[in-house]
Amino acid sequence: MANRISFAPIRRAIACLCAAAVLCPASGGLHAGERRVLTLGDAVAAAMRSNLELRQAATGMDASRLALRRAKSNYLPSLGLSARGSESWSKRYDSAADDYEGATSRSVSLGLSSSLELFSGMSRINSVKQARLDLEAEEQSFVRTRQSVLYDVVGRFMQAVLDKEILAVNEANLASQRRSLEHIDAFVVSGKRPVADLYQQQAAAADAEANILEAGRKLEISVLQLLQTMGSDPADGYTVVEPDAETLIAGLDSLLGGFVSGGEVARRPDVVAQRKAKEAAEKQIAIAGAGYWPSLNLSASVGTSYHDPASIPGDYADQFDRNLNASIGISASLSLFDRFQTRNSVSQARIGLRRSQISLETLELRARIEAVQAHSNYETARKTIDVAAAQLVYAEQALRNYEERYRLGLSTLLELLQARAVFVQSSYSVARSKYDLIVKAAALLYAVDDIERALYLFN
Repeated sequence: MANRISFAPIRRAIACLCAAAVLCPASGGLHAGERRVLTLGDAVAAAMRSNLELRQAATGMDASRLALRRAKSNYLPSLGLSARGSESWSKRYDSAADDYEGATSRSVSLGLSSSLELFSGMSRINSVKQARLDLEAEEQSFVRTRQSVLYDVVGRFMQAVLDKEILAVNEANLASQRRSLEHIDAFVVSGKRPVADLYQQQAAAADAEANILEAGRKLEISVLQLLQTMGSDPADGYTVVEPDAETLIAGLDSLLGGFVSGGEVARRPDVVAQRKAKEAAEKQIAIAGAGYWPSLNLSASVGTSYHDPASIPGDYADQFDRNLNASIGISASLSLFDRFQTRNSVSQARIGLRRSQISLETLELRARIEAVQAHSNYETARKTIDVAAAQLVYAEQALRNYEERYRLGLSTLLELLQARAVFVQSSYSVARSKYDLIVKAAALLYAVDDIERALYLFN
């Protein structure tokens, strides 16, 4: 990471623009005094706390934990308690009275039963393993989602800061255009310049005002997109604060010092998650094949009953004691023909495994390409920032030269306007290159699973 980047010429040029911007009336964009200050660290902390996508991923992880507990619970026996009470009425003949009389009888029964699956073709143990793999995959997906949110916040924050600087450049340009308009107006009045120059300059000033309105609109959109990523209410109102770009870039450079092109993607959480999903698909084959095996179950029950009037003499307590019954048994079953359901389930599971394997290979290839491309983009951005800084210095010198030549009548207004347009575009390029380098560095860290190491820099 060879040369240390110097922002000294950039700061001087931007300082000139900002000094000129003080003369400019307030634009219709954001009013910083009415809004809450938002730093990059604040944005990252808010997103880690409130981002909706991250919260949804946490919910998916909870669901996987529940599925694992459910799979483990299949090893436990079932236990049930049953109770039944009834009252019946009937007529019967009483020989002593030579008549039919009503009779009422009551009965109560209580039972406790339990069953335990002893063997089911290894489906339970494979279900637990599959559920555990699914949970591990979900946990890795959550980590990747957190990394994605962090990267998105950094990117959107830098875009908002860039739009803010572009707005400042446009405000400074408008102030400069208005000063030129005053000078040209004086030249036209004194007869040193044609009135056409005045009209041209008025059009340039009006164009600068339009650029301010457009820049303000883009800044509003950037801030709203940032707040959406943070999961914050836009009604609160925020204004972003520029980070120390030089310190941030130096810190990112140090983190990227040991980069090896494409060699770090194997530990990326999304790749690990897909690998776990493939292993879970392998377990599904074993689960589907459990239908080929016999099943073995243990069952036990205990119960008692009471009947009034009873054929067994005795009181209420005696009947419950005398009618006590219990049983225990083992049952085995084997499906001889299940209409090929097990075979089809195994075939379907094998297809799922092949799909999972292809998805893993696709993701690994894409991850390696993303890492190499991100590294190339980062190196290009490092070179661009020096070029943009040099262009700004030259454009500033050229603008000063044309301003002096125009004052002396040695150049036309068109040449001056062109020089000023080049200077403004160079100012845009400096701002873009600075924040683009930060975003490209974050993108490289994100591509190789290192972006969370940069949290201390973002905070």
